[in-house]
Amino acid sequence: MEDALYNTPSSPYIMYLRKSRADSPNVSVEEVLEKHETMLQDYAEKHLGGRIPEDCIFREVVSGGDAIEERPEMMKVLSLIENPAIRGCLVVDPQRLSRGDLMDCGKIVSTFRYTSTEVITLTMRYDLSNKMQRKFFEQELMRGNDFLEYIKETLLRGRHNSVQNKGAYIGNIPPWGYDKTRINDIPSLKPNDNAPYVTMIFEMYVHQNMTYLEIGRHLDSLEVKPMKGEIWEKSSIRAILQNPHYAGYVRFGFSKMEKTVVDGQVKMRRTKKTTEDERILAKGIHKALVSEELFEAAQSKMKNNPRAKTDAPLKNPLAGIFFCSKCGRAMAQHPYKHARTRFECRNRNGCGSKSVPMDELLDVLVSALTCEKLPELETKLHDNSGAAAVIQKKQIDKMTAELSEMQKQEDKQYELLEKGFYSEEKFLQRNNELHAEMDALKTKIFNAKQTLPKEVDYGEKIIKLKDAIAALRNESISPKEKNRFVRSIIERIDFEYRSYEGKGKINYA
Repeated sequence: MEDALYNTPSSPYIMYLRKSRADSPNVSVEEVLEKHETMLQDYAEKHLGGRIPEDCIFREVVSGGDAIEERPEMMKVLSLIENPAIRGCLVVDPQRLSRGDLMDCGKIVSTFRYTSTEVITLTMRYDLSNKMQRKFFEQELMRGNDFLEYIKETLLRGRHNSVQNKGAYIGNIPPWGYDKTRINDIPSLKPNDNAPYVTMIFEMYVHQNMTYLEIGRHLDSLEVKPMKGEIWEKSSIRAILQNPHYAGYVRFGFSKMEKTVVDGQVKMRRTKKTTEDERILAKGIHKALVSEELFEAAQSKMKNNPRAKTDAPLKNPLAGIFFCSKCGRAMAQHPYKHARTRFECRNRNGCGSKSVPMDELLDVLVSALTCEKLPELETKLHDNSGAAAVIQKKQIDKMTAELSEMQKQEDKQYELLEKGFYSEEKFLQRNNELHAEMDALKTKIFNAKQTLPKEVDYGEKIIKLKDAIAALRNESISPKEKNRFVRSIIERIDFEYRSYEGKGKINYA
């Protein structure tokens, strides 16, 4: 999104393309977007003086969801139109921009209105600074939202029926060992070349009493690749053993996307907190890879061998931030009964990284933070680095406040026109003068944002750094607390062992 702000496109007009649920499900996304692009390019040639260049076309090929935050191309458009050079955005109809909730509609309207960017459709050009046109545009967006809610309910009922009564597989990504297919025109699964290994995994776990790790190592030795990554993890083996699709069943509603508010922003997250009424487990029409008896035996064995409790106390003070520089995997803490605890990389393919005693590593870390990072931050604090950002941000806030007052003044002009205090000629004269001032101010705000230096509170950084150093030195503080302090100042540590020094080198970000 940030890249769009810093790149001025080759045309004052841009184009946004997105497939809607209102479009035929039998037509691909690419076909819909190509058709709409042809229509909009014809419009541009006739009314805008030429075709829209490629760098000004934004295609939502893989839409993340209904919310605009989940549509990366839409977010680029909203960032790009902050540039005063952009005069308009072409779309087939207003509802392509958003069929989301009131918050999404409000964001769309505000952004286009206060950037003075036209929304150009095949039938109408909307200038959202115009009160009446803005009203028509908002009505179109809300009509689309109502239709979206109706479509979503209808589709959900259809999906329930397909799974429960037809045994259909309606997931986007097939389970490992299957490919998607259609059986009697019903979406389903068919075994692929990895299917025999699924059966092998169940057999090794149930009848040969092999652990997840042993199964993974055996598959690696056979050069069988998992769905993600290069080597098998315990979690991947466990997920296969728990998946009822392999026993010939299909499921739906065991997880869902829900909206939450984080730092004032609406976010979508996947959760497994679904009710019994929402969950469907039915016999599928696809071929099972294991018998129901073998599948149930695996479930029973996993139930009798539960995983370690997730609320166990944290023992690694560098958990989540300490990585091997050679392969990028997390360095694990390994305690020994008769030797010092060490950090080591557990890459089973053998990246060649050496282990290091934990106490030595922490000493190196404290030394690096004390002798390098702390003086560096103190120098920046004394040089008053970051003050320029504060001053420029205040100027931007002041100009933004002035722009807001101008926008209120424009609304007042419309009120005076409606009440008859302004003639149409007088209104147009004053409104044009006001728009000229607003456009000039928008350009100043945009340019100021482009050159805004990064604001850093070095005083706060120094306090956090000193607290982290003190925590690492204090043996009475728990590893969990030490981890919290270190994570407040360090995002990542990449460890590199240097044999000629006999010590490790820490690269930290």
